[in-house]
Amino acid sequence: MSARKNPIHNQTLAKFSNLSTWIGLGAVILGLFAGVIAVAQPQLLVLCMGFILCLAVLVYAFSSIEKVVLGILILRTAIDFYPGVPALAGMGLFLLTLTYVVVQLLTGKVIQTDRFWWFFAGWVLFQGIWVILIPLGGLGFSESIYFSGAIREWVRLFSWLMIYLLFMQLKDKIIAEKAITLLIWSLAIPLFVSFIQLLIPDILPPLLKPAVGILEDSQRIKGTFVKSSAFTKYLLVFIGVVWWKVSLKRQQLRWMVLLSILVFVLILTRSVTTLFMLVVFVAFMSASRLNIRTILGGIVVLLMVSNFFLFTEYGQVRLEELLSTPLFNPDISFSRSILLQSTGGSTNSFHWRVTQWYGLLNEWQKSPWLGYGLDTTVHLSQYDNIAHNDYVRALVETGIVGLASFITFIVVQFIRLFKLIINLPKGSEQRRFCTVLLGLLIVSTLGMLTDNVWRSTVTYTYWWALFATAGWQWDKSPTEDSSTTRSIP
Repeated sequence: MSARKNPIHNQTLAKFSNLSTWIGLGAVILGLFAGVIAVAQPQLLVLCMGFILCLAVLVYAFSSIEKVVLGILILRTAIDFYPGVPALAGMGLFLLTLTYVVVQLLTGKVIQTDRFWWFFAGWVLFQGIWVILIPLGGLGFSESIYFSGAIREWVRLFSWLMIYLLFMQLKDKIIAEKAITLLIWSLAIPLFVSFIQLLIPDILPPLLKPAVGILEDSQRIKGTFVKSSAFTKYLLVFIGVVWWKVSLKRQQLRWMVLLSILVFVLILTRSVTTLFMLVVFVAFMSASRLNIRTILGGIVVLLMVSNFFLFTEYGQVRLEELLSTPLFNPDISFSRSILLQSTGGSTNSFHWRVTQWYGLLNEWQKSPWLGYGLDTTVHLSQYDNIAHNDYVRALVETGIVGLASFITFIVVQFIRLFKLIINLPKGSEQRRFCTVLLGLLIVSTLGMLTDNVWRSTVTYTYWWALFATAGWQWDKSPTEDSSTTRSIP
C-alpha cells in the first residue's frame, strides 16, 4: 500500500535497481575481459588496470578536485625514494591539470589564476630559451646529449607552474586553513620511516636506509627522500607551517609537540646549511612577533641546535671545519682554500665548495651572457657534481641574462608577499601565514649561497601550493557554485 502512495519512492527504487543491474553486468564483462588478457599477456593487464585507475581518478577529479589534489600532495612524499616513480607522478599531475583546465574552458567555467601566476608562466616560458638554443648552437654547449637534460629541467620548472595552477583551482572550494592543515599530513610517512631509520634501520630495504655521513659510524636520516639534503628543505618548510599553527593558539600543545619532533628530525639529518637556515628563520619569526612564547621557542630551538654542535662528535667535526674557513679564520684565504682542496690536503666541504665554484666560474667566462644551457653544471664541474650554489648555477647555465631573470623571479616573490602582508589586517591568520612564507623565502635565498636549494623538487612542490594559498580570500566562505562564468583575472 505504501508503494502505491509513494510513486517517487517506487521510481527511485527502479532507478537504483537498473543501476545495480548495469553495474553488475559491467563488472562481469570487465572480469571476463581481464581474465582473457591475464592469460594472453599479463603485462598488458597491468597497463589496462593502470589506465582504468587513471581514468577513475580523472572522472572523480571533476566532481571533487580538492580531494584529488590534496590526496596526491599528501602521498607525494611517500614515493620520492623510488627511481622513476616521481617523474611518472609529475607527468600524471601535469596531465590532470591540463585536462581539468581544458574541460573547464570548454564548458565556460572558472579558471582561477592570479597576477603572480601569469608572471610565473612568463618566466617559465622565458627559461625555454636555454632549451631551444642548445640544438641551435647558440650556447656554450651545442651537443644533443645536453639537450635532453635541458628539457628535463624545463619540464621540472613547468611542473611547479602546474602545481600552482592546480592548487589555485581549490580556491572557493575549501577553507585555506583546512587545505594547509591537510598538507601537513604529508609528513606522516617520511617521519615514520625516519624513526625506523633511527631505531631499527636494518629492517629497511636498501633504498630507504639512512645516508652515510662524513664519519664512518654516522648516519643521516633522510625519510622517504633520495637525499638527506632534500629532506631537510622539506622539513624546514613544514616547520614554518607548524610554527604558524602554533601561533593560532588552537590546540597548541599538539602543534608544539609536532614542531619539536620536526626540529629533532631535522637535526638528525646533520645538514649544517639547513640548521643555520632554521636558526635564521626562528630569529626572524621571533623578531616579527616578540612575546614570551616566541622568545622561549627561539631559545629552545637554539639550544637544540647548539647541543648538536657542542655535544656530538659529528657536530664538533662540522664546527671545526666551519671555523677553518676564510669566513672565520683570517689566516686562510680563498686561494689557500682552493690549494688545500686541489692538493688533497683537505676534506673540508667548504674548501670543496670554493674549489667547485672557482672552476665553474672559470668555465662561465667562456660563455658569459647566455651560459651553457639548463642542467649543464654537472658536465662542467671538475668533480662531475652540481654547483652547491644556486646563484653560481644560474650564472653558469644561463649566463648574466639568466641570472638576472632568476634574481628577478625571487624579488617578485618578495614583492608579492610584502604586498599581501601590508594589505592584510594586522594579527589575521592570513597575515601571519604570509609572514611565515616571507621568513622561509629569506632563509632559502641565504641557503642558495652554499646549497642546492633550487633542486629540491618536492620542497618546491609544497612551496608553490602554499604560495598559491597565501593569495586566496581567506575571509570568503567556500561555495559549491563558483563556475558560472569564466574568470581569468
